[in-house]
Amino acid sequence: MNNEVKVIEYGLGDNDEYGVYAISLVDEPAIEVDFVALNKDRILLARVQDGEKRMLYGPALIPNQAIVRYDKQGQKYFIKYSPETIEKTAQEFLKRNLHHNHTVQHELPVAGLTVVESWIKQGADKGQEFGFDLPDGTWMIGVKVEDENTWEAVKQGVLKGFSIEGFFVPEKEEVYNESELEAILTSLVNEIGEIK
Repeated sequence: MNNEVKVIEYGLGDNDEYGVYAISLVDEPAIEVDFVALNKDRILLARVQDGEKRMLYGPALIPNQAIVRYDKQGQKYFIKYSPETIEKTAQEFLKRNLHHNHTVQHELPVAGLTVVESWIKQGADKGQEFGFDLPDGTWMIGVKVEDENTWEAVKQGVLKGFSIEGFFVPEKEEVYNESELEAILTSLVNEIGEIK
């Protein structure tokens, strides 16, 4: 049995066509962090009441986070994005006027969703108001939801987080044995814990 695991760092390369082209609302975000929905008083919602703001806040990408993927043979590997790639990706997404491009579960295009806020976390920021304690370099977004079906799915807890859709270039590949990778992931988890 092969106990080696690949970790691939993705970037944008030199092609202007690479990067994020849509944000999907999904039930299980690969970055393993859910968004939050706000009511008119900016209170985090468990159940949404009248006077909804219809705003969702959460991370789109977290730097150096190992995201599990499987190749065509079912072999597990990980991908990650550097803080520099994330910052450039966030800027290009808005420069290309793609803030209206959204899907549900990476399948159904949906209108009536707009990224109206976008920032790269540096130090204390408004994400902490919403209960997020994420590393610097995280791409945070705020999405206004005007589509009734999508908002209902958020309220029912069917859609829980953001997931990017895009094209990226493998820039660096490292191979670790499983115990080395486990030690690295444990170290990252501990580092994030210390940030809190």
